[in-house]
Amino acid sequence: MFKLPKEVKSYIEESFYKTTSKQGYLVYHRVEDDTNINYGEIQSLVRRRVDGIDNKEDVDAVILSAVPLVRKVIYKPVVSNGHLIDKSVATLDYNLNTYKPSIFQLEKSSEQAIPDMFDLYFKRLFPDDVIRMGVLCWLAGLVHKPQDVFGFAPVLVGDSGTGKSFLIDSIVKPLIGDSNYQRISMHQLKGKFAIGASKKSLIFCDELQAGAQNNLLNLIGNEMVVVEEKGKDVASEKTTASFVFCSNLRIPFEQGENLYRRLKLLPYIEHKKSMSETKDFIGKLARFIDCDDGLSKLNSYLLKLINDNKSQNFIAKLLTVKREPNMKDKTLKAILDAGDIVFTENIKAELGLSKDSNSGEITGILRANGYIASGSRKNKITGKKSRCWVSY
Repeated sequence: MFKLPKEVKSYIEESFYKTTSKQGYLVYHRVEDDTNINYGEIQSLVRRRVDGIDNKEDVDAVILSAVPLVRKVIYKPVVSNGHLIDKSVATLDYNLNTYKPSIFQLEKSSEQAIPDMFDLYFKRLFPDDVIRMGVLCWLAGLVHKPQDVFGFAPVLVGDSGTGKSFLIDSIVKPLIGDSNYQRISMHQLKGKFAIGASKKSLIFCDELQAGAQNNLLNLIGNEMVVVEEKGKDVASEKTTASFVFCSNLRIPFEQGENLYRRLKLLPYIEHKKSMSETKDFIGKLARFIDCDDGLSKLNSYLLKLINDNKSQNFIAKLLTVKREPNMKDKTLKAILDAGDIVFTENIKAELGLSKDSNSGEITGILRANGYIASGSRKNKITGKKSRCWVSY
């Protein structure tokens, strides 16, 4: 019987796998992207790597038998020798692990301090020492302990262009590995079908806003997630993803104690000097990343944080930092600061709310604190007439 050379057999195992359909037929797939591939194409690709083929039929049979049989495709964030894990002694099939370790995987740390450019960057985002170290330790855990899922999600809020998304897309994403990261929209977060909570290490939504409270409560901090995919039976799977959110709104989600335990709202980020100055700084940081091996240096420092066994303490301190006042507190403060005549649109602007957002909560607070509606008056800030309230 024809025997495949070792390097050819390795190529087959690294490139293809097969599953058994509900009808009992073998279905062949590419490892790279899990798409189906015709068995004839596999044979053609492999034959080119085999010298001196005398009996093509014998070789083709051996090729297809060498394709590993996979009983289940899973996502398991562990560093292993390959994508085939959990081999069954009885049936000789495998689980296919779609997790791919980051190219920045390290065993030893050589950096004793955070690189200067990153030190400046993180201080711009998080001036408070406790919050900054907590965020860095959260990042270190994502990179170097991908099997540990965080039971909370940081929420980065701030002015547009301050570098919030740059942190996630250009720093966190490559450090954890592109294939282990998923960026979603608010529309997906509100959707019926599950996002990749059991198939990724980090899920990022950069437009968090009110309206996804139930989904967030079900996804963040739970060990299992209900997966409902089109054409497949509903199933419960182990949650593998941590979450992070960004928003330009100061308070981007509904007030509620249960949600506050899962979402860690970080202090509002503002431009240090101006938007153009921030843009220039981010450009310098990007060049440091591209030209000076910046991510490798940061990654080495993050590994040091893990090895020092202090990261959990810093994260615990991050979670106990006093949260920002809730929307009612901020609304009342804005009203009292405005004085005896209060314009609703000015309060919305102060709170970072859109003009067409619901005014019900503001109206309730005005009435509860001795204000009555007074029709429309000229607003000194806008120069136009708008609805106002007066204290009595």
